[in-house]
Amino acid sequence: MFGGVCFMVKRRMCCGIVENKFFARIGTKRYEQALELAHASAMTFTGRPMKRMVYVDDAGLATKAALSKWIDRGIASLTEDPPKAKRARARVA
Repeated sequence: MFGGVCFMVKRRMCCGIVENKFFARIGTKRYEQALELAHASAMTFTGRPMKRMVYVDDAGLATKAALSKWIDRGIASLTEDPPKAKRARARVA
């Protein structure tokens, strides 16, 4: 999908690595708060901010506990934001 590695929980993206950067799903409710945290920045993989995801720089992942916090945030976001509705596929006649 985006040339990186992602970890899924219940078939939904939780966190991963893209372009040598760690990212975590934060969800729409906690997105602005997450951007205020040290070491977090907007994930702009597509050229514009992705409102549910943040990059976390290496200093924010320096300890096992720090990494665990970001993974826990990613898992928590899966229960806060409902899954996207499936799109109907176009039929080929």
